[in-house]
Amino acid sequence: MNKDRTTFNRKVLQMSNRCDELATRYWQLGASDREQGYNLWLTEIKKVGHFIDVFNKDEQKNRIKHGYFFANRLESANSNASRGEEGEKSRKSNEK
Repeated sequence: MNKDRTTFNRKVLQMSNRCDELATRYWQLGASDREQGYNLWLTEIKKVGHFIDVFNKDEQKNRIKHGYFFANRLESANSNASRGEEGEKSRKSNEK
């Protein structure tokens, strides 16, 4: 799994550098070519976002498949409110 993450990070860095190059080139373009430069940059940004989304979905599927996925264990606000001062306040208001 670590090798996949390292490869992923390297690929994202390469793609980000390409986006940075396109952004720099955008400012060097004449006014008439800037729209095309912007569209090219935006396309590359969308590719990076899509690449990250696909990797994260695949990684999540692998975690579930191989048992690496742990449920998020958050206590509800109601269970926290039943303890301490907040529990006393609500109990007092219910008594009235």
